[in-house]
Amino acid sequence: MTDLDVVARCQAGDADAWGEFFNACQDRVFKLALLVTRSRQDAQDVTQETFIRLIKTIHSYDASKGSFETWLYAIVVNLGRDHLRRRNRLPLPWDMMARGDRLPAAPADQPETISLAREWQRDIWEAVNRLNDKQRIAVVLHYYLDLSCEQIAEVLGCPSGTVYSRLHYARLALEKELSRPEQGLALEPFSVKSL
Repeated sequence: MTDLDVVARCQAGDADAWGEFFNACQDRVFKLALLVTRSRQDAQDVTQETFIRLIKTIHSYDASKGSFETWLYAIVVNLGRDHLRRRNRLPLPWDMMARGDRLPAAPADQPETISLAREWQRDIWEAVNRLNDKQRIAVVLHYYLDLSCEQIAEVLGCPSGTVYSRLHYARLALEKELSRPEQGLALEPFSVKSL
């Protein structure tokens, strides 16, 4: 059963569908909220607020105006931005979002390879966290959630050209920061895809 099937059942007033809907979406909502707010507590609050907002507004979702996924992500991003406006956030610790499948495979007898990969991942996340919020959110949506620029434009409510621009300048800033010789990083060429 797809998200749209569950959404249709929720719109029709099927109480059982809400449980299925919550189970199907809660991880995606929490992860995006965490990436936006950079705080587990705020991410939990945003997740809860997202589902409350969905209960109130699910009837307004119209599949002919865009995908459900981008509609849902727009709600999460907007609620997350509200939290950021209210507070200053500390940078997201690199290990909170570490994913084992993003580390390059290394032979068991080469622990230094694993250690270097983890350091590289930490350096990338720290650099992403130093981007301004508009660029950081665009990078998270594009490289972490694999959304296209057009989908990100729907989520953020801006032209796709703005998204391309934010990603372009974010890449330049990350390349510049992660290619500093004084940090001992030899990154030629740098690729954000390693996120």
